[in-house]
Amino acid sequence: MKKATKFVTLLLVAVISCLAFAGCKNKNKEVSFNDDPNERVNLVMWVPTAGGLAPSDNDKVLARVNEYLGSVLPNTTLTIKYEDTNSFGAVMTRMFGAEEAFDICFTSFGTNSYFDNARDESFIGFTKEQMLEYAPDIWNNTPADLWEMIKVNDKYYGVVNNQTKARQAGVSLDKTVLRKYIAKEQGLGSYTEVSDSDIAAYTAENFNSFEDVTPFLAYAKELNPTNRFTTSMTDMEAMMYYMGFDDFGKYNVPGVIPVDATSADDIVNQFETEEFKQLIKIFKSWYGTYVDASVLSGGVTSSTYPTLSMRSLGTYKPGVEQEEYVICSKDMVGVGFGEKILTSTSCLTTLSAVSYTSDHPTRALKFLNLLYKDKTLYNMIVYGREGTDYIVKERDANNQPTQIEVFKTAKYKVNNSWAYGNQFMAYPTVKQPKTVWEDTVEFQNEAVKSVAYGFIFNEEPVAAEIANCVNVYSGYYMQLINNTDPYLNSGAGKDKHFYEEFIQALKSAGSDKIIAELKSQFASYLANK
Repeated sequence: MKKATKFVTLLLVAVISCLAFAGCKNKNKEVSFNDDPNERVNLVMWVPTAGGLAPSDNDKVLARVNEYLGSVLPNTTLTIKYEDTNSFGAVMTRMFGAEEAFDICFTSFGTNSYFDNARDESFIGFTKEQMLEYAPDIWNNTPADLWEMIKVNDKYYGVVNNQTKARQAGVSLDKTVLRKYIAKEQGLGSYTEVSDSDIAAYTAENFNSFEDVTPFLAYAKELNPTNRFTTSMTDMEAMMYYMGFDDFGKYNVPGVIPVDATSADDIVNQFETEEFKQLIKIFKSWYGTYVDASVLSGGVTSSTYPTLSMRSLGTYKPGVEQEEYVICSKDMVGVGFGEKILTSTSCLTTLSAVSYTSDHPTRALKFLNLLYKDKTLYNMIVYGREGTDYIVKERDANNQPTQIEVFKTAKYKVNNSWAYGNQFMAYPTVKQPKTVWEDTVEFQNEAVKSVAYGFIFNEEPVAAEIANCVNVYSGYYMQLINNTDPYLNSGAGKDKHFYEEFIQALKSAGSDKIIAELKSQFASYLANK
């Protein structure tokens, strides 16, 4: 009787545990790859977006999309769901746990982690043969090294979206304020004398680091005390590139390697480097002077973007001004800092995957393939309706748009064109050079390839230590900036003590073990390369 009681108790514990995690995943669910073309299927696709809100007129645009989609992929319709970029991963985790039915989702190295979900089978894995049958355009136009990177147990649990792969830190600056600043610096009578080419020449010569934009921040604040700023101080992922590090996909976990390193012994704790300390010094000098507390507390949201004179860029890239225009509702100028860098992480920052809860995985994969090759479909999702949301300014000999103008009053505007299929199919806008995609290829060709390019860190042996270090980072990092004491290591005081406490907390959480595991795996990778 005691054994029976114990068994019932354990069973109840298991059930309660499942409920605590919003549902136990049905690992034994049989995946059917059969697709009846006569069956009507509505595919549900989840994507991240700044602010998390669906664009206005989304239903009207999707009605047009679905009318066209039905003509190229019969009996198929699409529903797009949006979630804020910052909370996207957590929302997807809850949905997987609750076995909520949907078909496709955005995934990346970090947000809604591709490798974690692939190993956990939250995504459906496809063989090479299935990829060739249902997604031949994606397979044939994705470099072989990327397929090799995303392979898990001889299957592919996602497809790599075709977009800018090289990464460079940077900011976008209010174009009107920047014009006035340049006019003042050059002693001109009016800022209207400053042309776009003057802006490009000035920023290229004078804005090459975060220190260089400090005078601009001071001027913008002087020009209008209500001007606001958000900076990359909250985006250490971009800062890894700025500092010249490859972070192996975890910017908030100790363990990086300089992109020009020569051996595994060069792997270090980035938070102990002089590069990190100098970066914090800059951010601390901005905080409280040019940057208000709302930046650190998350108060800068989509509703306040139009008030920003400077906004952080997850990455600078050719033509970024169009995306910034959509986000900030005004003209911005993108400025890149530091080296352009190519890493395994940068190549895998945006993928699409089929959820294990999908009842139509083959149809979902066919749709992704279509989104990768069909220019009309892609641009309808990204720009909306011709004549209502944009007009075509120029066409080529085949009547294909070569440049469009997005209406300032357009209700349908998306700020996440990188989350869909093949961004190289996007029509250039009047805020971009007509050669934006040729420029992007050149941008990528100029990038420095990390010594660790192609290496994928298996985090499982140190998963607990990684989770612990993420928690430490979350608890300390913003306080390093917020602290009003003198800069780290500049002398005695609580600031120096707090920094040392941060480093010691990371060590207690297992930072040394993580770095040792990284060194071991990377040394083995180099030896067998």
